Amino acid sequence: MAGTDDDPSTELPLDSPLWRSIGEVHRLLCRLTGDRHLAAKDLTDAQAHGHVCSMRRRLARTERSDRELLPRSFWADHEIDSWSDGLFVRRRGYGSIVRIQGYAFFVWGPELEKVWPTVFASSVAFVPKESVAAAEVANNVAVTSAAALAFPTLDELGLLKTRRTRKQMEVVLKVTREAYRGNALDVPQDLTPAQLHTKLSHKVKSRCPSRDLCEEFVPQLHAWLTERRPLKS
Repeated sequence: MAGTDDDPSTELPLDSPLWRSIGEVHRLLCRLTGDRHLAAKDLTDAQAHGHVCSMRRRLARTERSDRELLPRSFWADHEIDSWSDGLFVRRRGYGSIVRIQGYAFFVWGPELEKVWPTVFASSVAFVPKESVAAAEVANNVAVTSAAALAFPTLDELGLLKTRRTRKQMEVVLKVTREAYRGNALDVPQDLTPAQLHTKLSHKVKSRCPSRDLCEEFVPQLHAWLTERRPLKS
């Protein structure tokens, strides 16, 4: 079992569709943390502490199995890092730029659900496409989960601002995320900028973001949610 010793669980099937690429997982954690470097650190730590098992696949063709489970000790010497040119695994060490090449890395989905339930539990992102297509044919409805949906980043909302304004907008996003416990689907469809600003004023005692920022943020959040809320049958 994860977290009990240095070796990953030998019971995990290497060919299971429940393995999730670190790129996909990192993208969703970015919505939770609001920062790509923090998301990479949190994912690395979860593996190093044995909370989430990991596996890698060799990209080159081989007669032997191209998949192998990774022990916790691997993440004591390596870490996930996010640069402007992409996400990769490298050796630990200040200033180290030694990337691990020739492999694709994956983490075990069911354990992700336990560590970050508001991000991964019953998430649409982890429903196999084949299952979605089959259910749509059977039920004639769009299939999506109403359990949880991680909040978007400012970039996804199109709210990248100047450095000064961005910091204030990050506060708006952070307070909103905390108010609804990380689940964007819990945001009321009739939430107004004035209501959100009231929440901000109760949470942020000094340098509270202006109502003008809420006027920008709320419509963008509603528009983003409209595309992702479950359709009612």
